[in-house]
Amino acid sequence: MFEVFLVSIIYWTSLLVVFIWLNRRLSSLKEKIADLEVGEE
Repeated sequence: MFEVFLVSIIYWTSLLVVFIWLNRRLSSLKEKIADLEVGEE
């Protein structure tokens, strides 16, 4: 039973890390797009 608990913790932690990483990538991409839009005007 302990193994299942451990695997579950690893799974959810990795999912959280991936989500945070994607969120940071998305925000940096939005900043780049905003900079490009400002540059065009």
